[in-house]
Amino acid sequence: FQKAEADLDWIQHRLEYEIRRNLPDDVPPEEDPLAILEELSAAKARYKALCLRMDKVSRKQKKAMEGLQAAVENTVKIIQELQEKACLESSPLSAAEEAAAEQLGILSGEDPESSVEEVIMAQSVPESRNPECSSEGLFLGLTASQMSGIFIR
Repeated sequence: FQKAEADLDWIQHRLEYEIRRNLPDDVPPEEDPLAILEELSAAKARYKALCLRMDKVSRKQKKAMEGLQAAVENTVKIIQELQEKACLESSPLSAAEEAAAEQLGILSGEDPESSVEEVIMAQSVPESRNPECSSEGLFLGLTASQMSGIFIR
């Protein structure tokens, strides 16, 4: 990138030299190639500044997304633990919820080949796992749509 920029700078200086050497003195300002080149330089400087700002914004956005993803994963783990303690099974996700989970990269972080549905089924708590659980639980399980409603608020 730096070599290309240096090459462009050299071309610009060479053009300015050639223009000054061959330019008549009575050129109107709006048609003056040197003025156009100066405007081009200013636009280039603004572009570089915008690129730097975009890089900073992109890094901050990535960091924020990683923090949000970690918080969502932690919340999902807590909910799964609570469901296990309450002897409840996880209900399957809807298509929209599954797509959102895949986009955030939750639930399938370790094995990209497995689908979100497989991971959910593997993490659901069957009642036979805990002998103290009866088929009549005290609480109803949280559905995935109820869970997503929690994150939106």
